[in-house]
Amino acid sequence: MSFKTAAAALAAFIRIAVVDTGISKKAGLPLCPSGHQLSSPLVDKVGHGTKVAELIYKNLRPDLKKRACFISVKIFDDFGLFRGFRSEARALYRLASFKPHAANLSYTGSNPDFFEREALRHLLGMGTLITAAAGNRRAFLGPRCRVFPACYFKEIWVVGSEFPHSNWGPAVDVVIKKPIATSWASAIFLGQLLSRQLPQSER
Repeated sequence: MSFKTAAAALAAFIRIAVVDTGISKKAGLPLCPSGHQLSSPLVDKVGHGTKVAELIYKNLRPDLKKRACFISVKIFDDFGLFRGFRSEARALYRLASFKPHAANLSYTGSNPDFFEREALRHLLGMGTLITAAAGNRRAFLGPRCRVFPACYFKEIWVVGSEFPHSNWGPAVDVVIKKPIATSWASAIFLGQLLSRQLPQSER
């Protein structure tokens, strides 16, 4: 399949990026064409990214499930260790070339990074919906929020939960009414958000 043919095939789908530990092909989730994956091979030895994708998919409207496909953006290695901001930024810029409708960021850190921030700014500028976990440190997220990538831009949906350790405060846009980690909460909300915002005619 040529790149142009693959690109045309991809355009027929609602493209959802999971920026995480990968997505296991064995999970049976609908995956975008192999030429548009940022994880090779499609494995997830940690399991985190796969669960995120499953929760997003579970919360999509039935008609969207028929047109959704996932892009795995693997920024953690097989031991769950972060590969670094430069590597992440390169992956996010490449992701932008696939024109994703949405992306989920179910990870947090306390240090901002220029390259990560600018790559996310680029995706937001393209109109990509982005959800991010609020974090699980029972911290107050106010105007000077210091949890990243959630706190880079107001356009990023920051999602908390009723988990006792969920971060909280005015910087948290949505609270999922379940006692679950905010990683799972942001995934649930992305499925719900797409279901609300995308009409049945969306392509």
